[in-house]
Amino acid sequence: MIRADCDSVAAFCALAFTPASIAVGNDDRCAELLGRPGNWLNRNHNVQDWLGATTTGEAAERVTRGWPEGAAKVLANLRDLDVPIPMSVRRRLTRTDQGDELDIHAVNRGDLDHAWTARRRRRAHGRLTVRLIVQTNLLAEMSAAELFWRGAAAVKASDLLTAAGYAVEIVGALASEEVGGVEGDFIVTFSLKSAAAPLDVEALAGVICNAGFHRLFGFRAYFALAPKPHLKTGRAISDTTGRIIRAAALDADGTRTFTVPYGVTSQAAAQRWITETIASLDAAPITAY
Repeated sequence: MIRADCDSVAAFCALAFTPASIAVGNDDRCAELLGRPGNWLNRNHNVQDWLGATTTGEAAERVTRGWPEGAAKVLANLRDLDVPIPMSVRRRLTRTDQGDELDIHAVNRGDLDHAWTARRRRRAHGRLTVRLIVQTNLLAEMSAAELFWRGAAAVKASDLLTAAGYAVEIVGALASEEVGGVEGDFIVTFSLKSAAAPLDVEALAGVICNAGFHRLFGFRAYFALAPKPHLKTGRAISDTTGRIIRAAALDADGTRTFTVPYGVTSQAAAQRWITETIASLDAAPITAY
């Protein structure tokens, strides 16, 4: 497996523009793949379908500066999703026969079973961090509008889980099973949101809802890392099954980890994945402490 792990989107973009990706002969090829109407990957798309933007500069700016319009679109579309509310894991005040603070009024009225108060979690999993993996690459036939829903699903799930008391980490992944005519697993991961960071919808939308991120920066990452970085003699094939992400063992530290499937390309699919993810978390063993 060819693998690189980046601690930020900026680090991923820096990797994508290493000397190997802009070597003589490669840079022209990269330029050919950047969404020019009529190129061989763009036969069935216009630039708007291909990048989700009218120009490559506009698509790239979304990555580096965030995408306010995309964030507004995400939030507007997510309001229509019919998904369950996760069971809260926040600490709540509980009355019991022993605890942290004594309620003298309960003692005076003889209610000794509820005379003490304590803050306890209604439920917990041992770890309260949830990791969401979002695959950012896409095959040539997938449009920018379809990719949008993969990112939107991650944003909605993060928002719901954060409100329920979870710390949510979001990781991007570029996963392919053939690059530059060489068969073999290829994955680059990069942090999109740490567990402690607030949800920045504009920054997330600029990457995981923006097809231009992969079609501008992802292509160059192939050139930077592939052992045979000449797409004239080969091709890049995105893994659509999740196999490579599973093989990378991104949950090896024990954190509950969920991957937004490649096939989340519509509101219905996003709704179904969020519902299944929440059901999986809510079904975990209940522990109060």
